[in-house]
Amino acid sequence: MVVEGSVEGDASPWAVGMAVNSAARVMDLEFEAPGVTSAMLSPNSEWVLAGTDEGQVRQWNRQTAELRGSTFELPAPITHVAYSSDGAWVIVGDQDGHVAIREAATGDMVAPEIVHPEPVTWFDLHPEGYSLVVVYGTNSGICQKVIGVR
Repeated sequence: MVVEGSVEGDASPWAVGMAVNSAARVMDLEFEAPGVTSAMLSPNSEWVLAGTDEGQVRQWNRQTAELRGSTFELPAPITHVAYSSDGAWVIVGDQDGHVAIREAATGDMVAPEIVHPEPVTWFDLHPEGYSLVVVYGTNSGICQKVIGVR
């Protein structure tokens, strides 16, 4: 499954077959705010998580387009979104260096927000959920214990 965004603000999941040219469009998902900047499919392929250049984060059911949980925002454009390995959490980073870990089903905060002075470019949560590697800017990163989780 490949998820791509467009400047019009839709996140379109595509089912990919054996060859790239055999992709078949599954559905379109619309944001009220334009500019999807990052998107990911949940580990069970049921949900699509996406963030915008206005800091909005939303999830949709891949089959029904039903919204999941509450929409939440970070202060700056979203640069990276991901699910935990079990799909229970969403992890979101923004251009101002914020990283938030939220319950996927409710949007409730799981751990205190992490803030760094450079934009978040990438992150990964350990499968057991106790440490997070975050890459900031072009040449820095951290490996941090996630307080208050698992």
